[in-house]
Amino acid sequence: MNKQEFLEELKESLSGQVPPNEINENISYYKDYIENNPQGKSEQETIDEIGNPRFIAKSIIDTYTNSHGEYRESSYQENTGYGNGNSNGNFYGGGNTYGSGDSEYSYYNGAHVTSTSIFHKIWNVISLVLVVLAISFLIIAGVTVFVHFILPIILIWILVRFLIRVFQGE
Repeated sequence: MNKQEFLEELKESLSGQVPPNEINENISYYKDYIENNPQGKSEQETIDEIGNPRFIAKSIIDTYTNSHGEYRESSYQENTGYGNGNSNGNFYGGGNTYGSGDSEYSYYNGAHVTSTSIFHKIWNVISLVLVVLAISFLIIAGVTVFVHFILPIILIWILVRFLIRVFQGE
């Protein structure tokens, strides 16, 4: 297997499983690695060392899925209702957009644009604030219970023990 075959098989294995920008980043990485091998190995030795592109693709897909959730490819028109009605997702003269729920990966004449929903970011911040408030409330409630109920019982127990020792010592 030569470099071109390796990269095509990797791209084919990743296609539809991760966003196009992830595919491009990984193809670029492996192309650079094969071409600029720091150990001075031949292209074929480097490809043999890297291994099966389908196994590499599986690892990339699993890593992406674990950190971003499952990728679902859909057209711009499906996600937003805009577009010119082409089934391939082309709009405004040759662009393609692939969505994954929270983000859209847009390609317009070869340029890549990513837009993440502001509402998703706001929801994350609100969730974090609510978790911090809940933890703070639990800590304050725990301290309040300790100070109002448990501490007086401990102080009474210490006082009783002290009085018993004082009167037994007489």
